[in-house]
Amino acid sequence: MDYKGIDLLAGGLPYPPFSVAGKQLGEQDERNLFNDAIDIVDAARPRAIMIENVRGFLDAVFHDYREKLKKQLKKLGYQTDWRLLIASDFGVPQLRPASLLLLSKLNALSFSIGLNPIRIIHPQSVTRCTI
Repeated sequence: MDYKGIDLLAGGLPYPPFSVAGKQLGEQDERNLFNDAIDIVDAARPRAIMIENVRGFLDAVFHDYREKLKKQLKKLGYQTDWRLLIASDFGVPQLRPASLLLLSKLNALSFSIGLNPIRIIHPQSVTRCTI
């Protein structure tokens, strides 16, 4: 299947490897799918990527792993940004924090997340693809 032309690849990966409610095995957990996600990014080469996970992913214990992912993604031509967002800041009636990994092609896009939801100005220009 040809994935060329994808603007945004978005998804969430299993929480247990990074959740404080679990053992926090991270990279060593068999449910960790970040390497699979990087393989998909490599095949699709979208302009931007958003990967959601639990707040625990941003804990200090996973700093080295985040840096490893950052290096892998930079080799593919992406700049990374890690963010912690709270659902209620976006009008969702939940106190649910989530970590977001935001990536864009180097020098292609910039992300700005404030307290307003992200809006797509020209939805007809976005290519949709289900993987």
